[in-house]
Amino acid sequence: MHFDTNKISGRSILQQGQENLYFGGTAYLGLDVHTGFRGILMEGFSRYGHYFGASRLGNLRLDIYDQFERFFAELMYSEDSLVVSSGTLAAQLFVQAYSKDMPRFYVKGTHPCLYQPEGNIFLEADQHGAAVINAHEGPVTIFCNAVDPLFCQPIDFEWLHDTDPTKEITLVVDASHAFGVADQLLYELKTKIAQLYHIKLVLLGSLGKAYSLPAGIILADRNIIDTLKGNPLFGGSSPAAPGFLHAFIHAMDIIRQQQSLLSTNLKQITKESIIQNHFQTLKDYPVFAGKKEAMAAYLQQNNIVISSFHYPTATSPLLNRIVINATHTASDLDYLMEKLEEMEKVKSD
Repeated sequence: MHFDTNKISGRSILQQGQENLYFGGTAYLGLDVHTGFRGILMEGFSRYGHYFGASRLGNLRLDIYDQFERFFAELMYSEDSLVVSSGTLAAQLFVQAYSKDMPRFYVKGTHPCLYQPEGNIFLEADQHGAAVINAHEGPVTIFCNAVDPLFCQPIDFEWLHDTDPTKEITLVVDASHAFGVADQLLYELKTKIAQLYHIKLVLLGSLGKAYSLPAGIILADRNIIDTLKGNPLFGGSSPAAPGFLHAFIHAMDIIRQQQSLLSTNLKQITKESIIQNHFQTLKDYPVFAGKKEAMAAYLQQNNIVISSFHYPTATSPLLNRIVINATHTASDLDYLMEKLEEMEKVKSD
């Protein structure tokens, strides 16, 4: 079942004149509806326009792109970064410019935007997967997720210790659903990979989740970034809207406040036994994967809409998830818990 709406506030949607609490989407920090963030965004639009219709390689270049790339690289403790107009473009630019002609290994669950029409090798993140990689000659690229936003299963990186230390490996981690809400996990990952001298780490992904920016980012060493800049896909594509990049740089106080609000909400909900017993969860992460298919329908009867769809295809099992964001109030969460507990009581009677 899907819902059409012409209004969304972050914490609720209007559907057929009825307000429903909304626990879905990926705007984890609620920046998409934050009035303060919107005000800074308007400043960016006033200065740079709504759109910059020129190549980044053209003879007229906006300074905001270099500013943003330096700022984001410093924020994520990376040597360099490259911003493009979407996470999908970031993924395809990297694959086509850097790893298209080398063996490409995809850990189960990696987003399809990193695939190529052919030559994709899929494996599990375990000793067998390491053995498969070790059997290939020459440099290789491994693609995986930073977090699992669908099923909330932990991502294992320990298996990388079983890869051949003489092999040149580039590890490409899709951090779309980690940026802004699981930064500590990314910092810890960078520390771990730095101890494996044969592995070079690249973080990339969409900035349209927690940060609500219509843009994509690639974080890597300067040599890789220079290689990407030299690819025709970069020079031939339109850049990200500059006003949003301006807003991000100048709204860090707002972003920190929203991260704090989200943290408070997560502390309130994760202590509940209904969450602990009936959902797959990740530590300090705002997505909760439900184990019962009937949950979405029951909650909808009580004016609560959650993320519920068949994945990865229309014939796959129903995937139910509750997504908490920074705009939810304590009373919103109390009502959600009340209805979840009520649902369990009805089923047990």
